[in-house]
Amino acid sequence: MSTTIEFYYDVLSPYAYIAFRRLPGMAKRLNAELQLHPVSLPKILELADNTPPVQVPSRLAYIKKDVPALARYYGIPLNWASRFPSRTGRAMSVLCCVEGEQRKELSRKLFDAYWIEGMDLGDEETLVSLVGEDLVEQASQESVRQQLDESTAKVVERGAFGVPTCFVGDEMFFGNDRLFMLQVYLNQE
Repeated sequence: MSTTIEFYYDVLSPYAYIAFRRLPGMAKRLNAELQLHPVSLPKILELADNTPPVQVPSRLAYIKKDVPALARYYGIPLNWASRFPSRTGRAMSVLCCVEGEQRKELSRKLFDAYWIEGMDLGDEETLVSLVGEDLVEQASQESVRQQLDESTAKVVERGAFGVPTCFVGDEMFFGNDRLFMLQVYLNQE
């Protein structure tokens, strides 16, 4: 029986992008199943009473230097998104409409569109060009948005205050910089 790594993310987060690029290989090496859980980062920050990085100029300046350095270190392609932050609620709702490999493939497509190609995921025409009109229409349904809100609220109840957040059982690992701790934890099981 393999262990499950639950990955909570929003394509808005550059750290979630880096973690997303690293986690599949890590899960494979650790013989773990990777489950992707789309959430709304702005809503997590609101529910957890956490100040968004864009509201703290020194923090945002640091992130804009740190993220490209991390991407270079890991050999991950990155071009800082020209429209940051972008409104990703509809994109994350699209990801709630699909599961399994399709969710993984579309997540990669959206992360790459935002963090490599610099596309504005908040623009409906751009989103349609990436995932198709049917999925964008499906994502606009109230039940889908409610699914995203529920997933977001549940991860905050579990202790999350931002993304990327991973869980292995009840153990939480926050941030790309804690993936090594997740690996240590799984190697000890």
